Amino acid sequence: MNSSFSKKLGLISVVFFVLNGLPYEGKAWGFFMHKKINSHAIYLLPPELITLYKNNEFTLKVYATKPDNRRYIDPKEGPRHFIDLDTYDAIDSGFVGLNYSAAKDLYNQCVEDHHEFGQDGILPWHCLLMIHELTEAMKGGRLEDILHISGELGHYISDAHVPLHTTLNYNGQRSGQHGIHGLWESTIPELEFEQYDYWIDEELSYWENPLEKIWSIILDSHNMLFSVFSAEYCVSEDVTIPKYSYRYRQGRAHRTYSKAFCTRYAELCEGHIEERYRQAVHAVASVWFTCWVNAGKPQFHDRVIPINQSDQDELNHPSSCDHH
Repeated sequence: MNSSFSKKLGLISVVFFVLNGLPYEGKAWGFFMHKKINSHAIYLLPPELITLYKNNEFTLKVYATKPDNRRYIDPKEGPRHFIDLDTYDAIDSGFVGLNYSAAKDLYNQCVEDHHEFGQDGILPWHCLLMIHELTEAMKGGRLEDILHISGELGHYISDAHVPLHTTLNYNGQRSGQHGIHGLWESTIPELEFEQYDYWIDEELSYWENPLEKIWSIILDSHNMLFSVFSAEYCVSEDVTIPKYSYRYRQGRAHRTYSKAFCTRYAELCEGHIEERYRQAVHAVASVWFTCWVNAGKPQFHDRVIPINQSDQDELNHPSSCDHH
């Protein structure tokens, strides 16, 4: 780490910790990366699962983005994607690690009646609910449900790996860094994805305590926030690097971060975006595996479950294609 970068780390802390609240709008990883994570996770599965999941990869990719699409029509969907740990911690330091019922009880003891529990995010508890639903679908051999729930569960587990899904300052709107959400989770990964190391040699993990594991992932994400924000601040301060440029997509010009800005930001992040991608892939495969084990390791027919026309159209839509 160079000296000018080190000196500037202290400056961002003042901005970073003096914040105000705004509603959540971010979409973790973007459609491109959510589909890649679900697809990549398939290849870590044991033989008893990989054929079913590989044969139905299209379905897993379609359902990897369903939760984000649903946010626009279901007001209850948004909080399932994040948890503002800074808000919960400000209320009481005892929230971390709690199950849903205990967290709700603590919240209601500490907060006035007009504030509804869950508005600050329910990501860990929703992940746990979906783990239960996938386990039950596997016990019942309901292949269509298994694939649909697996795809959506992959989305939420991946969200937990995004640092900006653990803070009120999710898009840099409180620190003068508006747009950092998309920079970290979409722009950088899409630009650099072809250079990522796809090989994951770590064995699948059976999650003895899924809630504890999910909380661990979220805390790891939260602990990365300082480097996420400070790196962007330092690149923005470099007058030799243009911050924005224009790209044409679907016949329209869109302002976005310049390639030089993205390259330098990625360098200062020191590979942690790629590492979180790889960790998300491993966690998604591990949670699918955990549900299968807890369901009694049922054997599934290697069927291809047809996807309906609307889902096929969604998969082929330019805004969700696996290219940029």
